[in-house]
Amino acid sequence: MSAGPSNPNTKKMRAIATVAIFVGALFISACNSTKDLGLDAESLADAASTQATPIAEKIGSGGVVVGLIIADEPDNLSDGLPNSAYLSAKLAAQSLKGAKVTLIVRRYDHTQTTLQSAVSAFVEGQAGIIIGPDDDEGAAVIAKLLQGKNIPVISLGRGVNSKFRIYGSGLSVAQEIAVVVAEMKKRKYRSILIAGTKSSASKAYSAAFLKAIKGTRIKAVEVDIGDMAQGVVAAGNLIETGKNIPQAVLFATGPKAASAFILALSDNTKFAKLDIVGNNGWSTAPNDIPKTRQIWFATLASNHLKDFSRKFAATSKRSPTLRGAIVYDLVVMAGVLPKVVPEDPYGEDVLSNSQGFTGQSGKFRFGKDGAIQRSYVITTLN
Repeated sequence: MSAGPSNPNTKKMRAIATVAIFVGALFISACNSTKDLGLDAESLADAASTQATPIAEKIGSGGVVVGLIIADEPDNLSDGLPNSAYLSAKLAAQSLKGAKVTLIVRRYDHTQTTLQSAVSAFVEGQAGIIIGPDDDEGAAVIAKLLQGKNIPVISLGRGVNSKFRIYGSGLSVAQEIAVVVAEMKKRKYRSILIAGTKSSASKAYSAAFLKAIKGTRIKAVEVDIGDMAQGVVAAGNLIETGKNIPQAVLFATGPKAASAFILALSDNTKFAKLDIVGNNGWSTAPNDIPKTRQIWFATLASNHLKDFSRKFAATSKRSPTLRGAIVYDLVVMAGVLPKVVPEDPYGEDVLSNSQGFTGQSGKFRFGKDGAIQRSYVITTLN
């Protein structure tokens, strides 16, 4: 019995079925040592020293063109370089073997003029996919400007819109906090000291935690350690004389401030009994995490952030941010998908394939609505 005519979609469907495996392997191969890959370490080091994303830059000359519009992060919970996302994208583009990429980079200042100029550059450069910006409003503007051009936008925010092909890859602080609160309930915590600062990232993290514990038996008191001396005094008084002595300190800061705070209270015997809780931002700063105490925090499941941070630091001399790791993964994904699925590599069926992708930031997949799906686990150090 002769075989019937083949389904024209069969080849593409088979390719999509191999996406997760193939891309996962390339994520790993793209994170070898900079020495082995012959990266332009001097160029990366120079870019790191400026700590700012260039206003405009073209990186590489490959056939896969990726648009990147990114803002710096001077305020982050990793104590990472402000321009980590740009540096990570550059690192990814230089690391990829067998998937030559051209990056068209534009720095984002959250203005309409910048968005319009960036879109013009991306279209003129024939970008097949755009990564960024970090806010939902900006992503929506870009998608509308691209209407009819079949170019997906992988926003670094959370907003999605299937009609305009906006995918949201940003992390959910609320999801992370929910895992933290669940762990605190398991440990029977009732009183928490939140150590934070006046930075926007710290305030947002603290606010998310306070919102999550409403209606629970967990109570919390905030202490501002932006002024370390005053913060240490306030925390010491609370621990010594407070009615509800905290059982744990939750740091809504980077690991360096946490280390200084812990050191300043090292002679306080009551403080020594408190558990130390970090945050997901610490995942990309393994060398800066306090070493003198056992610490736990929620981090992305199945991640390779320690290895990624080591590679990043080898050229940039500082830790990256979590957003940097995410951008690295997205650039790798954008670079290798055309090799796996030459026909419409950024189609909805490819980007939202059921197996998803595995990168330095862990496993992730995009739902049919464009929203990213990740999971968190509790990690304990020291």
